Order: sequence, then C-alpha cells, then structure tokens
Amino acid sequence: MFERFPTFTQTFCVREILELERLGVQVQIFSIHDTREESIRHFPAELMDRVHFLPQEECLIELIKQWKESNLLPQSVVLTLRQWGDRPDKMRVYEAAYISHVLKKMGSDAPWHTHSHFAGIGARTCWWLRKFHGTSFSFTAHANDIFCNQSESIPSCAQLVRDASLVVTVSDFTARQLREKHPDAAHRVRRVYNGLDLEPSWPPGLR
Repeated sequence: MFERFPTFTQTFCVREILELERLGVQVQIFSIHDTREESIRHFPAELMDRVHFLPQEECLIELIKQWKESNLLPQSVVLTLRQWGDRPDKMRVYEAAYISHVLKKMGSDAPWHTHSHFAGIGARTCWWLRKFHGTSFSFTAHANDIFCNQSESIPSCAQLVRDASLVVTVSDFTARQLREKHPDAAHRVRRVYNGLDLEPSWPPGLR
C-alpha cells in the first residue's frame, strides 16, 4: 500500500517488491495517487501495469456511496462513514473501503496482510483495513512520517505502532527512538536496512 508508487524518489520500494516476488511472495500493489504521468522512471516498465491506482478523491467518494446504496460494503464500513462526520483523515476510510472491495472482487478474501512504506497515508489506510476486517498490517517508519508532528492524523503514529504486527525502520537510530517512545511495542520494532545491489556498478573483472 503506497501513497504514491512507483515514483523515481522511491527506488528502494521497487527493489523491496521485486525481491519479495523473487522469493515467491504474491504481491498486490495499490497506490493512492496516480503516478502514470511522471516522466522520470527508474523501474521495470511492466511494474506500472500491475499497480492498482485508486480513483481520484471525488470519484472515489461517489463510487463508495454507490456501493453503500447497493449494500456492497461491510456494515463496519457503513457505520464508520456515517459516524465520522467531518473529522480529519476521512479519505483513509474511503480508501480502505475501496481496496477491500477490489480485493474481494479479485477473489482475495480476508485475511490478508498489508504493508506500507512510511507511517503516513498508506499505513493509516492499512490500519482501517485492519479495523474493518481484522487483517494484520505492518509498516516501515522512515523520514518525515516519524520526525514531523502528525497530531491531526487518525490514527496517530502511536496507534499505528500499537496495532501493527511489525514495525520496520531503516536505521539503528530510528529503531532506538521508536522503542524508547513506544516501549509497549518495542519488541515489534525491527531494523532493516534499505538494500542496494552494487553488482551492476562493479568493474567487469570483479563480478
């Protein structure tokens, strides 16, 4: 689950997905924002064709309303949309409702496991999927998502850490910081470096 994928600033995420697939993991890729108009691309061309891009905000809201009127949404989603009002971050509810409906149409019933790189929009959408369907989720905490104040976000970073089955981070510094800030979830924090394949840059005689 991505806020924006694929994009030229996140080549490390592309490498993660390609490695998961090399290991035999079946991955469905969702991107909240559409990146097909980006001109700079550092990823296999066929990867773009496999990404499920969510509709733009107005279209997404209208589509969810139609599904709601047709009784195609779980009661947990319907009640949440009814009670949420104008509180912040409501689009995460719509996004989670859309993704779960698409997965069901694809023949993929819960339970799933969802993962998001960055503890931001994508991770909060994963959190709502967990709330609606009891599915597990994890996220990679990295950069401004943990170093900047997100006090109006629902769920908060603290809630994400509390409810995730795994919290990955990319350095010993951030791992230590997360464990100290969230001691009850310290055992779920794991440091995993962003790997880099150096072989293409080696001199031919050293390959």
